[in-house]
Amino acid sequence: MSWPAVLLVGPAGIGKTEAARWLADQLYLPFRVFDMASTQSSSPLAGSEAFWSNSEPGQLFELLAYQPLANPVVVLDELDKASNGRPQYDPLAALYTLLEPRSARDFIDLSIRDFSIDASHVNWMATANELEAIPGPLRSRLTVLHIQAPKPEQVRSIAQSIYNRLRDESSWGTAFADRLGDDVLSRLQALPPRSVRLILQRALGSAARDDRGVVQVQDIRPLVEISHRGVGFVSEGWN
Repeated sequence: MSWPAVLLVGPAGIGKTEAARWLADQLYLPFRVFDMASTQSSSPLAGSEAFWSNSEPGQLFELLAYQPLANPVVVLDELDKASNGRPQYDPLAALYTLLEPRSARDFIDLSIRDFSIDASHVNWMATANELEAIPGPLRSRLTVLHIQAPKPEQVRSIAQSIYNRLRDESSWGTAFADRLGDDVLSRLQALPPRSVRLILQRALGSAARDDRGVVQVQDIRPLVEISHRGVGFVSEGWN
C-alpha cells in the first residue's frame, strides 16, 4: 500500500494528525509523527553528522531498520511552522530528497554513510494550517488536500475512534464499556477534535476513581474548566 506524499491543510485542532493515525491503524502500518514546529535541524529525520561526539541515526532510519514493513505512515506535523532560517540547520533540507521517490531509494543517514537505505516506500503525510508558509519547491512535491472542520456528527465518530484506541492501547481497557453513550458523544461533539483525546483520558480517570466501567456525562469536562482547578499547597499567614 502506498500513495504520493500528501499535505493536509486546514484550521488548527480539527484532527488532521488523528486522521493520519486512523488511516495507519486501518492499514496495519507502522506510524510515526515528527513535530516539525519544534525541530531545529534535519537530524531527527536524517541523523547527525558522524564527526559529532553524540552522533546518532535519525528516527527514519530506525523506523525502517527495526520495523517489519518498509512502507510506514510518517506524519510531518505542522510543516508550515518549521524554522528554516539557517541553511546549515534547515529541518526541511532532508525532505527535498525523501519526498522524491527516485532519490529516496538511495537515502543516506548522516551518521551512517557507509550504505544507503531505500526510503522510497514511505507514505508521507504532512499537516499545516497555512499553505503559503511552506517553501514552493517543497509544496511541489506534495499533493495538497484542503480539509474543512468536521461536522458535529463527524466529531462523534472521531471521539468513538479515539476512545476505542485508548481502550486497545491500555492494559486496563477491557474494564470499560465497548462504546460511549449517546449523551457522552453529544457532549463531545461540541468540542475541538484536538482536545477530545485528553478529555477522554481524564474522563476515564474520573470513572475509574468512582469505580465505574462506563464514562458518564459528568466525567466530560472542558480543558479550560480543568485548568482552573488549584494544584499544590495553599498557605495562609506568610510574612
